[in-house]
Amino acid sequence: MEEAQRATQFLVDTWHTVTAKAPENFDRRRNEPQLTEQFWWYLDRLGEPDGKLLGQWSYEKPRFEFDPVTGKKIKRIRQDIEYFSNAGSVRLNLTYEFKKL
Repeated sequence: MEEAQRATQFLVDTWHTVTAKAPENFDRRRNEPQLTEQFWWYLDRLGEPDGKLLGQWSYEKPRFEFDPVTGKKIKRIRQDIEYFSNAGSVRLNLTYEFKKL
């Protein structure tokens, strides 16, 4: 689980760095998907060289819950930021949800 800790620490450190350097890109008036997309861009560009991470980042990944009896979708979900990796002995899939306050 060392990679999970590194990924989470990298996410936190990157958030602090990019919001301090370019606060206008993370203005509270932007909607959540725009903020998530902007943040993902930094994570994706810096994850391997700066974070030394072996996995990948994604954003706004759509998912849904399915009722097998009725054959209908019952709930749509979009995950804000996800980190996933198959590089270790255990598949790693982390989801980070953000809320504007």
